[in-house]
Amino acid sequence: MSVASYGLASPPYVSGEYCLCQRVKPEVFAKPEDYVDALKAHHAVMQAAMKAKQTVDVAGADALEHAVEDCSKMYLK
Repeated sequence: MSVASYGLASPPYVSGEYCLCQRVKPEVFAKPEDYVDALKAHHAVMQAAMKAKQTVDVAGADALEHAVEDCSKMYLK
């Protein structure tokens, strides 16, 4: 059963399942480099979320917030 089934849409789940699978496609980007940058931004969110879950240090949450802000720029106009 998926995380969403429990109503727990965490950043790595949303980033991996929705954004990467349905929104980030090579044909959407003008250049291959832009596609790679989008993949890197989403990967940074997933890594930061994993690390934030493994610590009680506020720096982990700050890093996740920064990664989400960077990644969200491609969804906001």
